[in-house]
Amino acid sequence: MKFAAVPVLALCLSLVSAQADPQRGFGLGAECVKNRDCCPCDTGSGDSLYCNLDKSSKTGYRCSKLNPQHAWCHANKGKCGDWDHLA
Repeated sequence: MKFAAVPVLALCLSLVSAQADPQRGFGLGAECVKNRDCCPCDTGSGDSLYCNLDKSSKTGYRCSKLNPQHAWCHANKGKCGDWDHLA
């Protein structure tokens, strides 16, 4: 029985470490560091958002509009979206 617990514990630890980054959901113009910091969709216009270079930001990046657009964003205006389903 002792040996059965070791693989189960190892599996649990690997699942915890493999979880995706938390999604913060910042909107258009917000400072960011990576794409998951921004909502994938702008809740106002429905445009797709990405974390892009911006020298005026403290982090050096800002959530801004960029093509290509996600069809989901235009079909679900007003919603932030989920990177895991749009990626």
